[in-house]
Amino acid sequence: MIEKNLEALKAGRELDALVSRRIFGECPHLETIQDYANEEICKECGDDIFDYVGDYDDDTVKYVDSDDWHCPDYSTDLNAAFVVVCKLIQASLSLRITFTLMSDGESFLATFCSVAGAINYKASSPALAICKAAMMFYAQFFEGDKEG
Repeated sequence: MIEKNLEALKAGRELDALVSRRIFGECPHLETIQDYANEEICKECGDDIFDYVGDYDDDTVKYVDSDDWHCPDYSTDLNAAFVVVCKLIQASLSLRITFTLMSDGESFLATFCSVAGAINYKASSPALAICKAAMMFYAQFFEGDKEG
């Protein structure tokens, strides 16, 4: 099932958040709801997503976006995408994962291969190919998502 949903995602914030949640287990705090006292609360984990500036006991409190909640640009930044590769390799030493990235001049093919099987994904940029191949590999070999 992940393959069908993943195909529609373009490089950008939504795919980066999905990688952050599923592969790294981190909530990027991208979706919020208004809660009491005008605080922004994350829908995923319930954390406040604003830092407090000023004295909380008086009226000088202001809210600023917290730098702690940044989600790396996994699907557009090649350096960030290679962090995804390293995470998968470290998380699954028993699977003996190898990774290759090839280009035909027009597109990029990312391949995760292990003793359990291989996943290939072809995309227009190397970072996008890495992210989508990683998501498919993770779903198949870590979560057991074999629907499709």
